[in-house]
Amino acid sequence: MKTLRRKNQNKPKTRPEGICNQVLSGFPNWKKIVQNTLGQQGKAIPEWPSYVFAPIASYIPNVVDGDIQNQKTTAFYNVGLINQLAALVPWSLSKGVYKFSQELLEELIDSQLPEILPSDVLKKLPQWSIYIELPTGQIQGCYGFFTFLESDNGRDELRILLDYDDRPPVPFTLFLDNCTIHESLDLLSKEFKRDVNFLKGKITDSILDIHKQYQIEVFKKILPLVLYICSENAEISGSTSYNSYKQRQKLKNNEFGQAPNVSVWDVGLEIGTKLRQFRHGTQRINDLHSQSKMPHLRKAHWHHFWTGNKESKNLVVRWLSPIPVNFQL
Repeated sequence: MKTLRRKNQNKPKTRPEGICNQVLSGFPNWKKIVQNTLGQQGKAIPEWPSYVFAPIASYIPNVVDGDIQNQKTTAFYNVGLINQLAALVPWSLSKGVYKFSQELLEELIDSQLPEILPSDVLKKLPQWSIYIELPTGQIQGCYGFFTFLESDNGRDELRILLDYDDRPPVPFTLFLDNCTIHESLDLLSKEFKRDVNFLKGKITDSILDIHKQYQIEVFKKILPLVLYICSENAEISGSTSYNSYKQRQKLKNNEFGQAPNVSVWDVGLEIGTKLRQFRHGTQRINDLHSQSKMPHLRKAHWHHFWTGNKESKNLVVRWLSPIPVNFQL
């Protein structure tokens, strides 16, 4: 008698899994590389924060022969490759994929970000590296992005790896130094220009400005999503306990293991349902009545405050969802 094969036996990999497998396959000994990288903490590389899996600088001697800055013909290629490793190795330990409801995503992007980036909150990523899906057309040709935290000579950074359809993952960086997005990108432009000059390349200020404006537009669309996931009142649900999932894997003797499966987390399902109901009900009433105080949703916004004492302060960020006003059904 023939046995039936399980339908999920050849279950296709998710997109972030495919990217991760493709990059890691280029390093057959990648686990040994990572163990050597982690082993440098407190030795060749100073101690780094617990929210950073491993600084990008710690990968360099284990991936590149010699000084990466002296390999002028391949320096940018090497930097891009190491950025991918720094994002994908820690992602493979938890394989978290976050999917936002369309309604919540739209409200978050429409909410004005705090002028000064809440650095302490962005350091509360639930895992060392996560993947956030983007709906079609949110960023042209982009399916989503990996995000992780970096420590560069003691300077904290939020790193982004954009997942485009027709090109390798594109790295973006944001300094977490209690500054604005503009200030952060200005500093990055100066450093990038310095590095290009060192490699005998040429880049004009006008090109840098165009790139900066593009980055600003991208960050306006993706940073609210990262900030929401890190916020205190984020609505995140899945097939298992999210609170248990947020406990980062503890490494013993630099030993680690990949997660067997992707963990998909739905973000804002309940909020999305309520927003749809509010919008539908508001439109229905507006169509039926003409009144001076029409039903509407008061704009969503971010609210942050400090808790604790002087010795132990903790910055808390909450996203206050739209509030229905004059809403009666």
